[in-house]
Amino acid sequence: MQLSEQELKQRVALLTRFRQALITQRERLGNYLQSLEARETLPPDDRDDCEAIEFHVDLERTVIREISLLERTLVPFEAICRRSDPAALRRLPEIRTALSRTRSEVLRRTEVSQELLQQQLDELRREVEALRPERTAPARRLPIVRPSANERRLVDVTA
Repeated sequence: MQLSEQELKQRVALLTRFRQALITQRERLGNYLQSLEARETLPPDDRDDCEAIEFHVDLERTVIREISLLERTLVPFEAICRRSDPAALRRLPEIRTALSRTRSEVLRRTEVSQELLQQQLDELRREVEALRPERTAPARRLPIVRPSANERRLVDVTA
């Protein structure tokens, strides 16, 4: 099968982008795993820090976006493999399975992190509510005294 110069350039560009996406994904997953390991070694009080949890949720969302990008890149890559190297197609289901497994695990961890954030938010709301004065107690108001029509209304302005 003879490829035109333009097809060859397109395939090289696609493979270069795919390789770069894989390298980027590997780096992000490595960072994500390192942050998870660091989080596990922290004392329980520090693990529940809102900012740290929020950081993990953002990192997890980034990893999920990267996985989606890789999955979209696999479609044209598969088309190229079908035309030029059918033997390479055998590895694609393995790659898809690994991406799917990783996505599921990251989504599970994201749900856990979001639940932790919700718990922290609920706790903060309870603390704020505890600081507010009681709403159920009647307000202590002074009685309103209205002068009668016969009373004079003098105000001392000399003070």
